Amino acid sequence: FFAVAMQGGGGPFAIVDHTKPGKREADAPIIGGHKGAVLDLDFNPFHEHVVASASDDSTIKVWGIPEAGLTENITEPLVDLHGHGRKVTLIRFHPTANNILGSVSSDHKAKIWDIERGTEMLSCDGVHPDLIQDIVWDYTGNLFGTSCKDKAVRVFDARSSSLVAVRVARA
Repeated sequence: FFAVAMQGGGGPFAIVDHTKPGKREADAPIIGGHKGAVLDLDFNPFHEHVVASASDDSTIKVWGIPEAGLTENITEPLVDLHGHGRKVTLIRFHPTANNILGSVSSDHKAKIWDIERGTEMLSCDGVHPDLIQDIVWDYTGNLFGTSCKDKAVRVFDARSSSLVAVRVARA
């Protein structure tokens, strides 16, 4: 499958089976449960039928896709994550743990979530003075990095949220 955000209120997005090429039907089922636009989507690397969505409504939702794909609209997520104060701009699943998700928001915070429990595991507050533009895991999942509009890349320990390194780009 692949996912694509659709236009319209409520933040709908479509799940498309990549083995079925051709034009998408206008009335094809969608996933729609956000109250704002969907800004990012990420598939769980361990479960191809699980996708997370980040939204302008400051929430993250985790969705289950039926084995055969969407046959009807889905409006109830498996998990509904709340904790960011502003729109959630990016999400990334952990590369080696199937229940961990990282997120960044325009509230200048990076958060790590346990989607199995539906809880926030840690938050990096007061570290980013400006908009966070990306979040990336290292290949082991022990560290994650963020890039910020202040031209700094910050590396964090994923278990403690402690800042491990900061690198500022020179002009």
